Amino acid sequence: MAIVVILDIMSIQKYIFASNKLKENIGASLIISGIFKEKIKSPYNEYFESALKNGYEGGGNVVLIFKDIGKEKVLEVIREFTFRILEKYPGIDLGVGIDFGFAGNLDKAYAELQISKNKFIPISTIPSHGITAECNRTGLSSEIFYESNKQSSYISYSSYIKLKKLDEIKSEKGSDFMQNILSDSGLDGEYTFTDELEKLGSKKGEDSHIAFVAIDGNSMSDRFMKCNDLSAKKQLSDTLKEAVKNSFIGLLKIIDEEFKEIDEELNIKYENGKKILPVRPIILGGDDVSFICEGSMGIYFASRFLKFFAEQTVSDGLPLSACAGVAIAHAKYPIYRIQKIAEELLSGAKDKRKKEQDEENDSGSYIDFQMFYSGIFGELGEIRKNHYDNIYGKMYMRPYKIEDIESLIKPVEKMHRLAESKIKDIRVVLNKTESERSNFIEHMKMRAGADENSYSGAKSFSIPYEILGQKYEQDFYANNATPYFDIIELLEILPEYVIKRGSLNG
Repeated sequence: MAIVVILDIMSIQKYIFASNKLKENIGASLIISGIFKEKIKSPYNEYFESALKNGYEGGGNVVLIFKDIGKEKVLEVIREFTFRILEKYPGIDLGVGIDFGFAGNLDKAYAELQISKNKFIPISTIPSHGITAECNRTGLSSEIFYESNKQSSYISYSSYIKLKKLDEIKSEKGSDFMQNILSDSGLDGEYTFTDELEKLGSKKGEDSHIAFVAIDGNSMSDRFMKCNDLSAKKQLSDTLKEAVKNSFIGLLKIIDEEFKEIDEELNIKYENGKKILPVRPIILGGDDVSFICEGSMGIYFASRFLKFFAEQTVSDGLPLSACAGVAIAHAKYPIYRIQKIAEELLSGAKDKRKKEQDEENDSGSYIDFQMFYSGIFGELGEIRKNHYDNIYGKMYMRPYKIEDIESLIKPVEKMHRLAESKIKDIRVVLNKTESERSNFIEHMKMRAGADENSYSGAKSFSIPYEILGQKYEQDFYANNATPYFDIIELLEILPEYVIKRGSLNG
């Protein structure tokens, strides 16, 4: 006899990025990663822990298998656990699915979970009533006094508990999953993560920019549903976690190998005698990955992670792939807004993958990116419609398959040799008529030909005219779209040493 219960944390991203402070985002992520292993004061702990051992936990949800206890006792255990969690961590919304068929039917429990999630969204934070001060981090009521080295103020309890969780983890050696990854990479003696945005680094002589990278595995929910039994699901979950961990370790080792080049471009800082890494993981659970890094490293780090992830193996033997959204903005731009755009970019990358998906083969990994310029705000679709479309077509062709992003580095490297004034001219001419664009191309060809024999380190006039198999020798547009604005933006936001070597893969 067995009763299956599934607990699912709803709207994980919303909970983690409810605040515009990186420390709270990290604290919230740490809460999520360990929430189902919480040691809460309850007479039912023994029942819960036993059910957890029979099931598995991963990706923001847990499968509990209760054996040899009745329906009423199971309900008591779940009521007690969920109450204690909501009491301790306001803002977390839990969905519950239970199969009382006494046969341990996991599919029925998942169906009940979906029904439960669709019925209502519980209110798990105290709303503001207009007579209380507002927390400047979350917009909720200020309820508790928080004192730190940098500031002291009243904040919401939701923010307070996230900050306290981060403090607790820092004081408990071996309990920080993120730091454990750094330790497993063998780099913890030389490097450290930061929880302050301004310490991620910045391009020398420029304002600080950050990149938010959101990554999600392709078709993983379908693969879990195809598992024949609980054991297979647990094995897939465990091997997927390991794949994500190994992929991020691979990225850390690339940073170590290329640290000299990175340090020449960024103002790398030190903390307690260690180099601060220009990347900070926020979510590394299941196939759901989020990290923040210095702005110029966003697309590069995302592409390297995707490549490492595709090289991993999991228990079902099928190939892995993922999609990524990379949003780049000034470091003072609110994190939750950057995160929201990154999720939109991720969704767009997944949509394009589905359109190009082969029924028999995985179509691979896709990536979309967006740079936020000063004064440009709004939803992603609105931004692209207002600033990237014109009467001649779209001035972008993203999202790109990861192999295509790699192929774009060659034309980016070629564009890098142009004078800045000519790059600005290309920006302008993309909004002009076909004849004006054609005349500009002819002019550039003539200048490139005239300077071909006298070139000695001066800026070139040669423009890449073949991109991803398409020739643009007569016009910058083909099929009502142009890749040239994408190339110009990649030129602005990729690390210069990566551009100069002409490859994303070293």
